[in-house]
Amino acid sequence: ITLATHTHSGPGAYARNSATEWAALGSFSPAVEEALATAARTALTQALAALAPAHLETGHATTEGVTIARTGAAADTRFTRLLFAGEEGPVAQLLIVSAHPTLVEKNPPALSGDWPALLAADLEKDGAVTLVLQGAAGNASVNRAQLPTPEAVATKLAALTRGLAMRPVGPDIDAAWSELHVSLPHPDASRVAPAFARTIVENALCDDAEDIAVVQVLRLADEKLLFVPGEPSYEAGRVLEEQARATRLVSLADGYVGYIETLEAANTGTGEAPRQYFPPSLITVLAEGALPMTQMDIAVLDQRIADAQDDEIAAKTDADRQKAAQLVDDLRLVKAAF
Repeated sequence: ITLATHTHSGPGAYARNSATEWAALGSFSPAVEEALATAARTALTQALAALAPAHLETGHATTEGVTIARTGAAADTRFTRLLFAGEEGPVAQLLIVSAHPTLVEKNPPALSGDWPALLAADLEKDGAVTLVLQGAAGNASVNRAQLPTPEAVATKLAALTRGLAMRPVGPDIDAAWSELHVSLPHPDASRVAPAFARTIVENALCDDAEDIAVVQVLRLADEKLLFVPGEPSYEAGRVLEEQARATRLVSLADGYVGYIETLEAANTGTGEAPRQYFPPSLITVLAEGALPMTQMDIAVLDQRIADAQDDEIAAKTDADRQKAAQLVDDLRLVKAAF
């Protein structure tokens, strides 16, 4: 699984689609893509070479004073730490915290990982490889009034991490992984583009936007992490967590479908809806993908297969027909696993 800290001052030029090139990342560069892929391969090779027995410890807190809502009534202020410790001490840890890393000055002299990179570098002095991941961060910002710099945020969160009461799990733990590919609706530019440019933008999005979203769940003992390929607001994230019966959502995982809002917010244009380039039904589609596998039964699967077949028959375009057919195939594969 590929995840992102979501720094806004890291490298660009690695996206191959024109809409992303134009909107955010700049012209595609094969050299940049290869540099990132090489770094990822190197990290994986080093991790495999260093495999060793470890036990799990978990801790939870809140980031009050760090995370604030830029839209909506509330932001995701939960802080989750999963620490893997070996015989000689900490080996690795996952930190899940929500706040857009946008504190580095515009046009910086060099690339920067913003506060997540500074936080990871500080905590790695204690011996554990540290990955900082985003929770339901779609509407989450840093409280700049109290923490105006990346260094201030990193220092605050490092102190929180080191002072967190941890609960050992195990020594043996139950672990499981599940993954479902979900067919996405057509993009909808009505909230992200003015009327005169809507058709052009929508055509570009249809060409470049994701057709399939991958929804994944990792269970480690009592912790159940739901990975989604987008940026849900706190309220949208809670909807998805409830559907999946997950303890924590992780954003920006294995793809990007943009911002994700609740049906109410998307239909009224509130919250992060002005940044969402899929229709309001996006959260419904993802929530169906987040259905816990253990809660499905054959009758439910049969009905979902029948509904998808009806959608395939009623499809008005080849693209809609292909998406419905893909969903039928995916559901049949799920049924075959029972």
